[in-house]
Amino acid sequence: MNIAHNVDFTILVIDDSEVNLELFRQFLTKAGYKDIHLHTDGHRALDQLSAISPDLIILDLHMPHMDGLEFLERLGESLASDDHIPVMVVTADATSEAKTRALAKGANDYLVKPLESREVTLRVANLLETRRLQLGIRDQKRSLERMVLDRTNSLEIARSEVLARLAYVAEYRDDDSGNHTQRVGNIAAAIARKVGFSDSMIDIMRKAAPLHDLGKVSVPDRILLKAGKLTEEEFEENKKHTIVGAEILEGGEYRLLQVARDICLSHHEHFDGSGYPHGLSGADIALEARICSIADVFDTMTHDRPYRKALPVEEAIEEIKNQSGKQFDPELVDIFLELVESGEISTYSKTLR
Repeated sequence: MNIAHNVDFTILVIDDSEVNLELFRQFLTKAGYKDIHLHTDGHRALDQLSAISPDLIILDLHMPHMDGLEFLERLGESLASDDHIPVMVVTADATSEAKTRALAKGANDYLVKPLESREVTLRVANLLETRRLQLGIRDQKRSLERMVLDRTNSLEIARSEVLARLAYVAEYRDDDSGNHTQRVGNIAAAIARKVGFSDSMIDIMRKAAPLHDLGKVSVPDRILLKAGKLTEEEFEENKKHTIVGAEILEGGEYRLLQVARDICLSHHEHFDGSGYPHGLSGADIALEARICSIADVFDTMTHDRPYRKALPVEEAIEEIKNQSGKQFDPELVDIFLELVESGEISTYSKTLR
């Protein structure tokens, strides 16, 4: 018996007889175990289980207040799904029925009194070796789970950074600061939160909305950077950026890319059906695109663009109101105005300028 190794284990003994508890203390101490907890009451032992954190439980079967079978049942209910504390039942009941019931309730060993020191310590050593192996497997599993989680988080960060850079590329030629995409993402997320989106979808909106103009990479500089009004031919060419952006993101299995694809395609659709590229109206336009439409137009109006100077915030808000039910979903306009009133939208517009 490796006494030095035994000091690492904690043993809980539950027996309503003080004489039996003292006998177990002597057996275990002689075998080199140091951390031994003795209890005469199963209720108190269960209450202190987390504080004791035993590696092995030695349990009497027939006790007042709470017998061994009830203890086994409640023990199984209290442990984590990936934890199992081995239990050795020690009892004077030699009937096969009692043994079967105890093993069915989760006992790992069954020893009938009277006890012999050598047999007790050998059975204890075997059960603790099982416990040691079980803890090793559990720790390895948890370590692997942490590693997978860390790598998943790293992958998520990498994905987000790539998408943020992609959005920046789309805006680089007519907004080299890249702040427009950030502001649109934040405004869209604020509206999405007010709409009642889940936390995960709010985060997706914050990251997907900045990709709304990804298709601009296909628009020639003579059109994108033109200071004056576009000709009808130039406007038709510019409108293609919605389809190009959607085609770039088409087929993505990642939920964020799917949302971004819908936003790219439909953020210039109008609630009354007068928008492009497909003339969709009302609820036929993806909700995420309807949200992004308001965020994009508001931020565009309140910041300098190559073809015009920024409008005062008050004028931009008034224009959003005027387009309620026409360009924009009226319910979303009401939500936008509530956020303006509370100062949240104004904060995004000013601080991220």
